[in-house]
Amino acid sequence: DEAVELTAYMLQVKLAKKKLTGAAIKFDLKRYLPNSYLKRHTPEEWKKLIFVKHAQLGLENKTKHECKKEYIINAMKHPTFGTTFFAIEVDPKMNAFGFPIKAFAAVNNEG
Repeated sequence: DEAVELTAYMLQVKLAKKKLTGAAIKFDLKRYLPNSYLKRHTPEEWKKLIFVKHAQLGLENKTKHECKKEYIINAMKHPTFGTTFFAIEVDPKMNAFGFPIKAFAAVNNEG
């Protein structure tokens, strides 16, 4: 999962050259994962997934700079990367439904 991989990179940046172990490292999942994701697994399951991904990627031997670079490269693949979202409300007089519509407008370098 993309969220697990990005979290593994963020934790390695935080840890610098320390080893990532469940007993030694305590971290708040809410700081690294969206609330909507947290319900998918228990905190212990999340940590296990993150630790396994961390090991698979060999992050223990990577520098902060390398992890930041890899994080950005992976984040740039996301379709909403670089997009700014604006909350909008359409006036009831301006739409066919006759009641306010709440929506988001998204703007990026492609329009």
